[in-house]
Amino acid sequence: MKNYLGNAFMQLHAEINSATTVLCPEKIYLDITEDCNLHCAMCRDKVKMDGKSMPMELFKKLVDETSPYCKSYSLFIWGEPLVLNDFQERVQYVHAKKKPECNIEISTNGMLLTGEMIRFLHRYEVRVIVSFDGASKAIFEKIRTGANFERVCSNAEVLNHIYSDKSLDIAPAVYTSVQRDNQRELTEIVNVVDKLGFRRIGFGLVTGPVEFTSSFNIELCNDLSNAYRSAEQHDLFIELYPTRVGDFVYWGDEYVPAEGFAVKTRCDAPFINTVVRYDGEVCLCCNFGATVGNITNRNLLEIWRSLQYDNLRNTVNDIESMPDPCRRCWWVNRF
Repeated sequence: MKNYLGNAFMQLHAEINSATTVLCPEKIYLDITEDCNLHCAMCRDKVKMDGKSMPMELFKKLVDETSPYCKSYSLFIWGEPLVLNDFQERVQYVHAKKKPECNIEISTNGMLLTGEMIRFLHRYEVRVIVSFDGASKAIFEKIRTGANFERVCSNAEVLNHIYSDKSLDIAPAVYTSVQRDNQRELTEIVNVVDKLGFRRIGFGLVTGPVEFTSSFNIELCNDLSNAYRSAEQHDLFIELYPTRVGDFVYWGDEYVPAEGFAVKTRCDAPFINTVVRYDGEVCLCCNFGATVGNITNRNLLEIWRSLQYDNLRNTVNDIESMPDPCRRCWWVNRF
């Protein structure tokens, strides 16, 4: 008998519930800018502030088209959304257009979370995810190059204090990119973020570039399991974690050999969400991969319902023809 195992992508979408309609993606990632004030080790080799931001006219066009259906807008992909001078205007526009049950979220490195910005985000009930990759100043600043550990911690304390009146579904969260340099600090990261007032935490695996990737072995499994146990002791909600690590799967409260499981590796991302880059290019998911069209000259929903999109939906689950990023995607247990 086989036990059936889901994947982290299913965790990511658990809070959205079912789709409103298959005619529109339920979650839309908007790459409002690729500019960033840091150059994190596994992401880019230098600070890039090139003005690669989505024009406001294009942004509003997309929101106008999708707001009757969409259940979640994520205003980030690779850049730092808070570097935009018109960031608040964008949030206000989405908030005015969206359905009441639709959420807005951002991911930030935490450096620009001023008190004024936090109060704005709180007022519009924007869910904030803070990237937090080290429990010590040395590791944190090695990974998040250009960041200041003390400033991010101080900003996080203010963030959680201001959001303390919000329910768990709106509460700020931490996302830890698990990699070679911070693998042994995972439990201590949990302890630090608990002291900073966070109530939610997620863990994701860095699968490339290879020099930053942990070995997907039992040692990593033990480091992750210890971090999960610490989070539960602190009453932190673990909203995201890898269900598979190499030849092991998480079952009960530990990672066990995968051979007793039917592991779900099918990718449902192209059926549920989409990504629109700053220049209007539409991609299947946050790993980018193949593009399907551009909203500067077509409507997003026309692209979403196109034959080309359907063909790519099939491709990502075809072992012979799937794009290379799909082959090593930890979200759907493929690495």
